[in-house]
Amino acid sequence: MDLQRISVKLDTASGAIPQYTAFTAVFHDWIQRDVLPGMTCIDVADYSHVSHGPGMLLVAHEGHYAMEKGEKPGLRYANKRGAEGSVADRFRSALGRLVHAATLIEQTSALKPAVKFDPSRVRFVVEDRLLAPNTAAAYQEVADDVHSVAQAAFGDGVTVQHMAADKVGLTIDVAAAIAPSIEELVARCK
Repeated sequence: MDLQRISVKLDTASGAIPQYTAFTAVFHDWIQRDVLPGMTCIDVADYSHVSHGPGMLLVAHEGHYAMEKGEKPGLRYANKRGAEGSVADRFRSALGRLVHAATLIEQTSALKPAVKFDPSRVRFVVEDRLLAPNTAAAYQEVADDVHSVAQAAFGDGVTVQHMAADKVGLTIDVAAAIAPSIEELVARCK
């Protein structure tokens, strides 16, 4: 399966985050300092006026990062193109890019209140319903790969669960038995 459009989301720990417009300066700083390896960053877009929308978006050639609004605020990385390697490599790469950006946000002193993420769970979505519909059969095709990535990143006792729903791509929740730190996730996703 040639999966390209894999997204992964990490929720904030407390739900309290700064105004979404504060991320404009943070994301522009990332573009100027070129802190996202392998990414050709292009622009920042403000969607904070859209309820349950992407909030603030950092657009790159390969994918985009969104500090999302909604019932569970959080950071999402969505790969658009250029994913290489096995299916497991592609899920690992998306997760690695997400947790790298999450560490940058947690270390940003310009954000008040400081943003902290919940490293105990992530949600993967394959955003291509034609290639990977949200069905049990499509899940079975990637289940072993996602489980191997999840176990390497989150450790023993990790739970990987298909989340069946209409009108979304293949959705998979991952939950750790014991939450690693964001820094541990970064190291484990290399």
